[in-house]
Amino acid sequence: MEPFAQNSLALIQKEGKYGFMDSHGKIVIPAVYDYAQSFMPNGLAIIQKEGKYGVIDSSGAFKIKPEFT
Repeated sequence: MEPFAQNSLALIQKEGKYGFMDSHGKIVIPAVYDYAQSFMPNGLAIIQKEGKYGVIDSSGAFKIKPEFT
């Protein structure tokens, strides 16, 4: 687990996948990503799924769908 970002979410790894939890230990974004970075100050995080990169917001919604290599 990494430190909590400004949006109070921390990057976690579970069974080889990445997701995010809040400061109460609740999984907010399920661990479904092959790779993820902690949230940046702008509230976005880079993720990788099925070999493609994209960007999500703190609700887990895609800002950029994972379609880039």
